[in-house]
Amino acid sequence: MKTPKIVGVIFSLLGICMLIGDLFAYKSTSDFINNSEKTEGVVTELKRVTNNLYNSASYETLYAPVVKYKTPGGVEREFVSSTSSYPAAYSAGDKVEVIYDKRIPASAEINSFFSIWLVVFILTLLGSVFSIIGTLLLRIKEENNIPSEYALRIEVDGGSCSGMTYQLGFDGEAKDGDTVIEKDNIKILIDGKSLFYLAGAVLDFNDGLNDKGFIINNPKAVKTCGCNDSCGA
Repeated sequence: MKTPKIVGVIFSLLGICMLIGDLFAYKSTSDFINNSEKTEGVVTELKRVTNNLYNSASYETLYAPVVKYKTPGGVEREFVSSTSSYPAAYSAGDKVEVIYDKRIPASAEINSFFSIWLVVFILTLLGSVFSIIGTLLLRIKEENNIPSEYALRIEVDGGSCSGMTYQLGFDGEAKDGDTVIEKDNIKILIDGKSLFYLAGAVLDFNDGLNDKGFIINNPKAVKTCGCNDSCGA
């Protein structure tokens, strides 16, 4: 079937496009920093931002700081930070360091890593994931004659040498309670119990001569086993 190859190409192209966008974002951010000045600002209020990233029925309220500052010429300006969080990272009255473009003083941001580099960081992460995982997932399917419509299932079970073990396989359908992650006909299935332990984990792939296959790097694991298939959390 040609479908796996087509989807693999689409995934790879999406990853490449994101990495190209990442280069432009990096150049733009670097240009902003090279033509910037720093000054002190004050958080005047917190703006509520509604986030429905996960699904349309689930909303989360985030808070973005509104910052007021003055340029060396005495011109007072105000901006809303591009990054928001819950709970709020700042309070009204907090003093912060502001970085602004000397050419366009209205272009300003709180001088912190995530406020300035967040877009670059996200594009780098997503571009890498789309480029690598999509291609490798399709390669494994083809090598094992797995139908293209099957999804990768990730589970966490008990009973290993470190307390829990990871189970990776392919499944033809989602079950009740599964979280389904899908993009361009590529599916990953995770049951509710496993999702709790896998939140924040990174799925990687080892293409070496030994232990070839998927690897899960889990920040919740307090201990791991030499077999790389289990962890304690």
